[in-house]
Amino acid sequence: MSRSLVVFLFAVMIAGVVAAQSTQPASRPASQPKPTTPQVVVPYLDTTVTVDADLTKDEWSGAVEQRLPTGAKLLLRHDANGVAIGVRSMKQGVLTIFLELDGKVYALHSSALIGTAIYEKQGGDGKGVWKLTQPFEYGVSSPGFEEQHGWTGSTTEPRGKGDIECLLSRKLLRLDTTASGTKTKPTSQQQQLKIRIVHAAIGSGTLPGWPALATDDTANERLLMGHDPAELRFDPAQWGTLELAPKK
Repeated sequence: MSRSLVVFLFAVMIAGVVAAQSTQPASRPASQPKPTTPQVVVPYLDTTVTVDADLTKDEWSGAVEQRLPTGAKLLLRHDANGVAIGVRSMKQGVLTIFLELDGKVYALHSSALIGTAIYEKQGGDGKGVWKLTQPFEYGVSSPGFEEQHGWTGSTTEPRGKGDIECLLSRKLLRLDTTASGTKTKPTSQQQQLKIRIVHAAIGSGTLPGWPALATDDTANERLLMGHDPAELRFDPAQWGTLELAPKK
């Protein structure tokens, strides 16, 4: 599928969302104390998730819930296959998940298509510029895409329902192996992930994701529309932390 068609599909799906960003309140004044970023304990469940955007199944029973600024519910759980993320929404939207892994930021986009872009930090300051090293590579939810990119997500149509479901593999998240593929020893301790989740719902009038107080380029308009700017500013210190509870 051509890049122009991809961009058109994204533009249709999030029409009205980008314009709503101008209504957002101003950034927190520098004089105010820096808020504590949230930490959420994600339960380990023995069941596995089928990525089909159906969040009514029993497989989501026991997942921890968070509220997104769009009014949608964020569902989190993990299992032997990886970390599952669900968004339960009454409105059609686009989901972008940001991960910090091995000094890189992964942007995982789920809408009419799913795709991965990768940015690498320039210099020693995590608040500085991050350079695009892998442009978005788009596809549909399939075993082939999951094998290549380490995750998969439900794709949606312009008039489809609003629920979104993603599964991030343990391999992608370095839970069982290092970046080079070396296996790590099993642990009974909680494992941590730095993450930022942005749900852009059509007509919601809100754009911030979870956690809501992050002010970096995870809310960049072009990025959320499926473009991949050459340079962005990310600050993972502003993101949330998922504490992956060990299997009982």
